[in-house]
Amino acid sequence: MKPTVVVHVIGSLDHGGAEKVALDLCEAIPTARVTQVFYCFSGREGALAPRFRHAGAVVSVAPAGGTLARVGALRRLVRERGADVVVSHVSLASAFLLLAVRGTGVRRRIARAHSTGDDRGGGLRTAYRTAARALLPFSATHVVGVSDAALRFLIGRWGRLHRWLDVETRVLVNGVDVGRFHPPMEAYGVRPPRVVHVGRASPEKNRRILVPIFRALRAVGPVEMVVVGPGGTADLGELPSDGGFRVVGVVDDVAPILREADVLLLPSFREGLPGVVLEALASGVPVVASDLPTLRELETLPGVAFVSPEAAASEWAAAVARAMDLSHADRRALAETVRGSRFTLERSVNDWLSLW
Repeated sequence: MKPTVVVHVIGSLDHGGAEKVALDLCEAIPTARVTQVFYCFSGREGALAPRFRHAGAVVSVAPAGGTLARVGALRRLVRERGADVVVSHVSLASAFLLLAVRGTGVRRRIARAHSTGDDRGGGLRTAYRTAARALLPFSATHVVGVSDAALRFLIGRWGRLHRWLDVETRVLVNGVDVGRFHPPMEAYGVRPPRVVHVGRASPEKNRRILVPIFRALRAVGPVEMVVVGPGGTADLGELPSDGGFRVVGVVDDVAPILREADVLLLPSFREGLPGVVLEALASGVPVVASDLPTLRELETLPGVAFVSPEAAASEWAAAVARAMDLSHADRRALAETVRGSRFTLERSVNDWLSLW
């Protein structure tokens, strides 16, 4: 049987949540069943491109030039590859790109919502959002979100039009590979509690509050904090000089770091459905996260404590301190709950294959 050909439109294959989810799916789905092609619309393939190729995916980069040239190249790629499905991961721009490939004969055009905003405002941006949301029901056959909040961001007030035009809208959650992310067999020896943050240096990640939280925790007792993610340290402010606070940057595999963590800290102002939360819970690590609608959708899983993203560092530190008290037995029970939930990679693979 000829494999299904899926063309993904994505900015680039850099370190990020959407890219990580896509890589997990590439590694989990045999190429004999699905040929996955990634079209990097930014004109740059990104640091993870070699890993995608190693997983059997095809990576194609948009040509130099303006938007029209890149859209034209996308249409040619879809035709040349004989694509059965196009999945657009570029937020509201998906409405325009899926419209551009509508005439190529591709039968399924999927807009994928990964987040609940784009940190842009102003009159022109408002007009752009309105136009994109109004156009989406005419260009997409399916609109899927990592969470209900992300889905609502992409659809806006046009849900009734989607239903009238028979466009399927649904939540399709990310999944964690419970074979890779699992708690250690035994409790750790004596060492200071370790708090881990995973996120890029970007304003919506609110990393500026990490050092004040660390200092508030350190004022009570010994603690370590490990910061993982790309983008340098400028957004963190002045780093503590007395040890215990480490910035490790980009890592190829976060699983060993999470297995040695006591708490995952996520003080973001905006999120979609961060895979690292699921990875932490699957590793038996409780999470202290911002009280955001999309994260509240994880309330079906135990182990997540919520704090207002505007809260003071002392309030964040108090929540982290409470989470540290989880016993090793409770951590293993937490991981087992994730293993039996809908948030597994196996479930995600089956959902995507069904959709494609």
